[in-house]
Amino acid sequence: MDAELQLRRDLELLEAANNETGDNSGILFRTWTCLEHTVVVGRGTSIDDEVNLGYCRDNGIGVIRRGSGGCAVVIGPGSVQYTFILPHSVTERFNSIDGCKTFCNRALVACIGRELTADDSGDLMVEELKVAGLALKRKLNASLVHGSILSDMDTSVIAKALLHPPREPSYRRGRPHETFVSNLGPLDPAVLERKVTAWLDRTCHNDESRGRA
Repeated sequence: MDAELQLRRDLELLEAANNETGDNSGILFRTWTCLEHTVVVGRGTSIDDEVNLGYCRDNGIGVIRRGSGGCAVVIGPGSVQYTFILPHSVTERFNSIDGCKTFCNRALVACIGRELTADDSGDLMVEELKVAGLALKRKLNASLVHGSILSDMDTSVIAKALLHPPREPSYRRGRPHETFVSNLGPLDPAVLERKVTAWLDRTCHNDESRGRA
């Protein structure tokens, strides 16, 4: 499936959770990958302000929108995309944006098992180099948190396809893409999916855990 179909699937899963029509009332986690470099811009993004459209056009890089907010990212070979669907009934922490971000990053850090730290923005870092970012969309009864992890991507494509963002986390300190992003290293999406799903089961379905996940 291509990136547009995968992002549409994210919104379908969110809608099902919001309407409580899904098969599972608990948290859902999945991973997916994209075979071609693609720029994904946020719902409210000005493409001209964030994307080097000439470079993308000349190099056959598609530019698409997602239903969540945030700045533009590049996905493709060497990146792993992930999706959390968070029903608000699972824990009161999901009633806030920060609570959703913190919970999802906690799961990723626990399951990836490397020297990762999380910034307040939601970015995951290794020694202040960004290796992952997320975006969020909220509905009344559920939230979607999805993001991308750089494992073995040609980061020069990011530097060429994206302009400097109009807003940035404080830890970036104005650094260009070349000195701001980095790869985490080999990451098997299927293994990550299994590990996070097991972590969620342990964390959210133990006795009384639904109220304090």
